[in-house]
Amino acid sequence: KCLRLYLWAGAGRDASSGLDLVKSAFKAGCAAFAAGGYAFGDPNNFLHPSGHPHWRQPEFKTCPHCSPPVQGLAVNSLL
Repeated sequence: KCLRLYLWAGAGRDASSGLDLVKSAFKAGCAAFAAGGYAFGDPNNFLHPSGHPHWRQPEFKTCPHCSPPVQGLAVNSLL
């Protein structure tokens, strides 16, 4: 809905230029997050398999599988 509203608000301009602006803003936002230390990636790829002892008692300070080195993925269906 937001993208449609943005493109409607830019009536009179080429719709593709509005989409290009949204893509540029999205990329700039991702770059700002990365510059601030955010690490993109799926944390589930780093977690222990079910049944591992750390599921009951995680070791967040010493185990990279209990505290994954990534925070999440951006929704990038526009890119």
